[in-house]
Amino acid sequence: MFQLAHASLVGADHRKDLHATNGQDALCVLPLLDSPFGAGYIALVADGCGSGSHTEVGAKIGVRLLAQALVTHMEKLRPRHEGGRLNFKDVLERARQDVLARLRILALDLGGSLTATVNDYFLFTIVGAIVTEQYSCFFSRGDGLVVVGGEEIWIEPDEGNAPVYLGYALVDSSLHKHRPDALRFDIQRCMATERLDHFLVGTDGLAYLKNAAHLPLPGKQTLVGPLSQFWSQDKYFTNPDALRRRLALINRSPVRPDWEGRRLIKSAGHLKDDVALIIGRRIP
Repeated sequence: MFQLAHASLVGADHRKDLHATNGQDALCVLPLLDSPFGAGYIALVADGCGSGSHTEVGAKIGVRLLAQALVTHMEKLRPRHEGGRLNFKDVLERARQDVLARLRILALDLGGSLTATVNDYFLFTIVGAIVTEQYSCFFSRGDGLVVVGGEEIWIEPDEGNAPVYLGYALVDSSLHKHRPDALRFDIQRCMATERLDHFLVGTDGLAYLKNAAHLPLPGKQTLVGPLSQFWSQDKYFTNPDALRRRLALINRSPVRPDWEGRRLIKSAGHLKDDVALIIGRRIP
């Protein structure tokens, strides 16, 4: 029922300051071939913690593990009652426990301090969607963006720009005692899929894209444009590289000569932070 497109891009600040090539964001899309609610997709994006040494590794591993766990548990699901929110809550919690068990084994196998390994590799946010023929669920752990229909749901981090990461459940933390629910997935929206026309799940770097909507593309006069361009234009679904190319255009840093001043002027890209997004729209 839906067309999907996805892309990720390294932010301008990461390119400049960290000389990064991989980026700390990741994404994964897996088909859901069978479930009590019909076929569909699992769509996930992740953002590695900026202060961790190698959290892009955990983000890329985490989205793959979680996507596969969600497929497994959706296919095994025995609905408690038709279309209930509790069905997705159960699936998300079982998948979370599966992923944490696998990450814990991996972290222990790497040796050294478990806390240090988790901080260096396995702190990342998750924003995701389970879209089936009958029902759809949008969820998160940490910050990011969900768009459902015309509604933008900006998921903010805790005070001090400190998201509660999935990996915090791997180590002893005051959250276990005082805020155990903060370690589980938050369901942002659950709905009948017949009401869903388009959707987006993305990392927090999309805030830069939204704020640049009224600005010109670097080195050009045409505007960046709103987020809605991504689900309203056919090219992003017919050309698998069109979305990435558009993000790259928004984030390019062209250089022009200043002949009078005898210098080169370099324009900055608009996307300072890494970006990963998955968009879907109902097939026209």
